[in-house]
Amino acid sequence: MEPLRPNESRARIAIVFIWVTLGMQCLGYLSDLWQLILLRSIMNGEGYDITTLEANDSRQQLLAILNFIVLLTSAVTFIMWFRRAYYNLHILDKNLSHTDGWASGAWFIPIVSLFKPFQIMRELYSVTQSILSSRIPNFPMRDYSRLLGWWWALWIINNFWGNISFRISMDAKSLDSILFATNVSIWNVLVTVPLAILAVKVVREYSGMENLMATVQNPESSGQDLFGKEF
Repeated sequence: MEPLRPNESRARIAIVFIWVTLGMQCLGYLSDLWQLILLRSIMNGEGYDITTLEANDSRQQLLAILNFIVLLTSAVTFIMWFRRAYYNLHILDKNLSHTDGWASGAWFIPIVSLFKPFQIMRELYSVTQSILSSRIPNFPMRDYSRLLGWWWALWIINNFWGNISFRISMDAKSLDSILFATNVSIWNVLVTVPLAILAVKVVREYSGMENLMATVQNPESSGQDLFGKEF
């Protein structure tokens, strides 16, 4: 049987960029707060100068660019880990519902991206637990449905909220509309923080099971870095 391909490094990198993304979101939250304070002071008739406004705009634009780069990198590293995990599961079970290509492609297809990646993730967890329980005596089966359900629900909410916030900010021209767009952006932190925490947990939990599968498949590798350093 073909050995499982290295995936532990991909999991670690995906987790790192999830935390980096959260850090960027928190910086964006603070920047939005500063902008909100500035906007309210202007609406209250307090004094301001053009230098302050330009500095605020430059900061917001810079953070938006950095945030986009980090989000893109995080998405790529997560999908690379996700596809490799599904590929490895195909080695052990030839009757999965999708090809490993779907594990990456499903994220980019409109409508399909709202449910297919979740279905594949759920299959990863359920099939992997079934394999481990059949090969390891007294393997502790766990119910991950709540973890995966909350993770995906927050992912959907975050995407819709982000799209709405982006469109509102692009259309904002007046002071009132800019103030509204800033408020919408600020409250997104209520979703991004728990989403990041759950996403890290999803990757860590499955990575642990994947490592265990490698041990079962190749007992000689037990106690070592089962997936090497390749990615």
